[in-house]
Amino acid sequence: NTAELSAAGGMLMVYLRDHAGASITSNGALGEVTLLSGSAKQVLPLAPSGDNALLAECSYQAAAGSKAVLKLTFPGKSAELFHFVLP
Repeated sequence: NTAELSAAGGMLMVYLRDHAGASITSNGALGEVTLLSGSAKQVLPLAPSGDNALLAECSYQAAAGSKAVLKLTFPGKSAELFHFVLP
């Protein structure tokens, strides 16, 4: 599985795809993003939003170069971790 993190428009979204690039449903997925910006740390819960996306429904503080760790769990599967650096 692959995940794309987008912080466009002030919204933090995660888009889910398989290795072939096809959308993976976010229905039933649980996730959270941990943002690390300097010494600040925020943990943002994610909720399904649309067919293959998850959305952080709270405000966050992040700047270019902030690091993000996505923890994603699908029903019946073990958690997966993804690492990002915000542009």
